[in-house]
Amino acid sequence: MTIQKLLLQCAAIAMMAAPVSWCGVIQFSPSNTKIPVGASFTVDVTVDGVFDLYAIQFDLTYDPAVIAANSVTEGDFLLLAGATVFDGGTIDNTDGNISLIFDTLSSAISGSSGTGVLATFSFTALGGGDSPLQLANLTALDSSFNDVTLMPAAGLVSVTPEPATWLLAAFALAAICRGRSVNA
Repeated sequence: MTIQKLLLQCAAIAMMAAPVSWCGVIQFSPSNTKIPVGASFTVDVTVDGVFDLYAIQFDLTYDPAVIAANSVTEGDFLLLAGATVFDGGTIDNTDGNISLIFDTLSSAISGSSGTGVLATFSFTALGGGDSPLQLANLTALDSSFNDVTLMPAAGLVSVTPEPATWLLAAFALAAICRGRSVNA
């Protein structure tokens, strides 16, 4: 037997003995949001195509000049499988992140499978511009405490100034210009 065949057989045996990891998607819903300055809105973090999700932890980042986080509430995805322990993390509107958000089932049962909402985030639009929403430090486990692979998808919040704000700014600029021409 050649070395190559032996290595190939060892790799095949190792792959069969490794725990199965299911790959799903974790994303924002809606993925792109457009809102006026001053409006309050919510964004869900959802999973799609997961199998046996037992526990999850992640951080969420955003642009604090554009939006401010108000609260985090637990979604129903893990709750449908059984009792949970949830923590909405720590909101830091200065740096634009919510850290250590976690949700886990609290008894020895199988995890949740399929599609659903993990958490709902409440925000307020502060100023015009775009704020990317991104997940960081993502860890997901199945009921045997093996890693669950989740592919993260980013989101985007676009905050637009209200038309009245633009109109007021135009009147102010016109008044300043008119005042200069009268005094000249």
